[in-house]
Amino acid sequence: MAEHAAGTKDKDLSKVMPLRWWMDWGTTVPGVPVEDDSKGPSLPVTARCDRVVSGKNPGCALPACKPGHTINSEAFPGAAAHIWLIQNKHAKKLGQSPQTPLHYLPSKARNAPGQETENKLDNGKPGNRKAICGRAFRKHPDTATIATPSGNADPISCDEYPFAATYESSGFPTANGGLNAAQNIDYAGLECVQTVVAKGDGTREHLYNDTTYDDPKWPALCGRSSMSNYVNTQSMQPFGVKFAKDFRLLDYDEYWVDPANARFSGCDPSQAVIKCKMN
Repeated sequence: MAEHAAGTKDKDLSKVMPLRWWMDWGTTVPGVPVEDDSKGPSLPVTARCDRVVSGKNPGCALPACKPGHTINSEAFPGAAAHIWLIQNKHAKKLGQSPQTPLHYLPSKARNAPGQETENKLDNGKPGNRKAICGRAFRKHPDTATIATPSGNADPISCDEYPFAATYESSGFPTANGGLNAAQNIDYAGLECVQTVVAKGDGTREHLYNDTTYDDPKWPALCGRSSMSNYVNTQSMQPFGVKFAKDFRLLDYDEYWVDPANARFSGCDPSQAVIKCKMN
């Protein structure tokens, strides 16, 4: 794709253009009039081409498509359960479906000013992740850690939902474009539902209420869970290395997350206290 704008932001390095496409002759789409009997229905489509995701390999995407990222619940049931709980207990069911999507927030160099997604300070204020997980977060002593494939030590970490790299992060201030901000940004994590992933029976992972904090209040604004660092990082690793690149996610693009909803078919999220087993 040729250079077409100055600047370094996603909006400067991408271009939207209208397209029209035709289905093979003889096929029809219910409710869509056939404009040309020889070509079939013609549908308006908006494509966006960019050189942001990979400068060496410019490409195009259909921004109207809201892709869904599926969590590997077999390998990481605790992480999946945490996402499912907060999705279902949030007033707007954030990230649960294409109708209630999350909005992608890439690195600070690529997006709107005034925020930072990692463990750094931005103009004296904590970044999204630090606002959720860096202040007053207590590592639960019963948190389940594992022997990582590399043999490295597996520390306890904080898993947050909605993710730090979204406009829905409760650590992202409304004044900077945040869509789900906590009242106290500096200590946003204290407004989240607190859980812990532990092996209650000694073998299987369970997601428990973390009783070292106050009991959860519904609807939930956000959630943070004390869990294995390996589980926390690896459960979302495919998102960064494949999903975001394959769908060419740019600043503010919409997507949703499936924590393997079918496995929670026996769970009733309407209850104040949820006790259930993943299928």
